[in-house]
Amino acid sequence: MAYHQVRDIFEQVRKFHREFRNALLESEPHQHDLDVEALIELARDEERADEACLARYSSDAEPNILDTWIQYVPDEGVVRTIQEAEVSPGMDLNEIIEKKIEFDDALVQLYAQLGDQVSGPRLQEAFRSLHDLTVRRREQDAWKLLDTHGK
Repeated sequence: MAYHQVRDIFEQVRKFHREFRNALLESEPHQHDLDVEALIELARDEERADEACLARYSSDAEPNILDTWIQYVPDEGVVRTIQEAEVSPGMDLNEIIEKKIEFDDALVQLYAQLGDQVSGPRLQEAFRSLHDLTVRRREQDAWKLLDTHGK
């Protein structure tokens, strides 16, 4: 069985959000229009929401869940999608959006699996909160992404 620190799992998520935002910022100049600006703001909002959710469970008064080691054998497909969900400058907007959709789908699966597999009510609640937040956000963002993707 593999052990992972919760902090490392979230660092992978943060890394993708940073790469997504940076790839949008450095996208081709002709693509840098209002749709790209909306996606950049969307990425910033997602980062802030994730950090706020994590902050609720990472207080100094209680053991920090980020420092918790968990025994977890993740679904290979989910982990591969998250690890390989790299976006880079020079990708066209459609490729970036496709990676974003794939990443969000994998993230929903990851949080659901972690919420079911970890012990400890505080950790379960944290993963379930992140799952619910990501599902709601994915549903809201789908319209924005489809609108941008269709242009």
